[in-house]
Amino acid sequence: MVACKVSVKPPAFDPAGAKKLLAEAGYPNGFEIELVTIPLGRVAATTISGYLQAVGIKASINQITVAADRTVRPAGKTPLYIGTWPGQALADAHLYSQLFMERDVMDYARDPMMTKAGQDGLFELNEAKREKIYEGLFNRMNEQAYLLNLMTMDTAYLHSADVIVKAGRAENTYSARLQDFSWIK
Repeated sequence: MVACKVSVKPPAFDPAGAKKLLAEAGYPNGFEIELVTIPLGRVAATTISGYLQAVGIKASINQITVAADRTVRPAGKTPLYIGTWPGQALADAHLYSQLFMERDVMDYARDPMMTKAGQDGLFELNEAKREKIYEGLFNRMNEQAYLLNLMTMDTAYLHSADVIVKAGRAENTYSARLQDFSWIK
C-alpha cells in the first residue's frame, strides 16, 4: 500500500491484562455493550463478542443495514462498531486515513493530530513525506487502540474453464470489471 508505514505494533491480545484493567477501571464484573455491524461484518462481530465475553464484557450484536449505518455512525449511536472496509479498493494509505478525517461520517477518534495528519497526507505529493505523515497517523492509531485491523477478506471467483479472466484486473471485487470476463478467445 502506497505511503503505508507503521512502526508501533497494535495492542496484543491479553485477556488477563484486560480483566485487570477492567477491575482497575471499576468494572470487576465487566459490563454490557452493543456491537453495531452491517451484514458483511456479522461473522467478525460474533467472533469479537466471544473474545469480549472471555474478559467479562457481555456484548449484544445489532446488525443494521448499510443505509442505517450511514445515519447511526455520524449521530454517534454506535458504542462499538465492527465494520468492514474495502481496503483493497485503493492501494494508498489515504483510504484508511479517511476514518479520521471525515468528521461528519466516520471520525471515530476525534483526535486532532490524526485529523491533521490525514489532511496533510492527502495533499502531500512527495512519497517519502507522505509515508512519514501516515506513519505518525498509524502509530498513533495503534498507541491509542483507535482502530484494529483484524483480518483481510478474500474474494474468490468460481467459473467454468470456458470463462476467460483478463490477467491482473480481477484481483479483488472492487477492481474487477464486466469486460474483464469473456467466453471468446
